[in-house]
Amino acid sequence: MITRFVLYFSLLGLSISSVAQQKLILDSLYSPSIDAHKKIYILVPEKADGPLPILYLLHGAWGDYKNWTENTRLQEIAKDLPMIIVMPDAGNSFYVNSISNPSQKYADYILEDLSDYVEKKYSVDTARLGIAGLSMGGYGAFYLASLQPERFL
Repeated sequence: MITRFVLYFSLLGLSISSVAQQKLILDSLYSPSIDAHKKIYILVPEKADGPLPILYLLHGAWGDYKNWTENTRLQEIAKDLPMIIVMPDAGNSFYVNSISNPSQKYADYILEDLSDYVEKKYSVDTARLGIAGLSMGGYGAFYLASLQPERFL
């Protein structure tokens, strides 16, 4: 798993030699796309030089925003990486806009509401965005990246 992270981050053009201590922030936002407040975890370097790339990490089915921090060694693996890692909560939505319930637009939540919120609140390099996930989140990552391929590395 560590090898995959190092490879992915090197593709983003990140140096893993600099030490950048991370802090885990519990945040939340209101999303008009799903008409709900959603919690998110954001892992950010305590000290950052300029805008940072973002990695959106999507959870699997029956999961939530806490899965990556509670069930993996993400904080240990990412401790030296100068980047922002965003872990949203999307329920069991498969990260798509619902056909049967127009108030459940989870693709719009991630691609519009969440990304706008993060890009306004944090110093973000919008030219270096990544998205990944596990299981349902893996599907969501491929699906969302296919909707806006010019946006994600």
